[in-house]
Amino acid sequence: MKTIKKLNPVHRSTPRESFRVWLRPLGFAWKIHVEGRAQAAWLKQQLVEHNCVCTKLTFVWNNKALGFRCLSENQHQKDSVERLLRSLPQARIQIDPA
Repeated sequence: MKTIKKLNPVHRSTPRESFRVWLRPLGFAWKIHVEGRAQAAWLKQQLVEHNCVCTKLTFVWNNKALGFRCLSENQHQKDSVERLLRSLPQARIQIDPA
């Protein structure tokens, strides 16, 4: 997997169109894949602004999506991450089975 360099702040504006987000539960963490580079950077920034710890962005699925992990200390925090993601109107959430 290839690590993504940081995007310029200009690319972190709120996406105007919806994009797909795939979530997979991993214990107290989420494995998150996002359709689109700018959308992935924006979504990760939203999580970081809400005190979530996230890993670096990496290309997945033949460079069609980017992925990262969002780590939680407990089940309550993990549930909060899911609620936050579902509250974003731009994100079309799909839960993958564990």
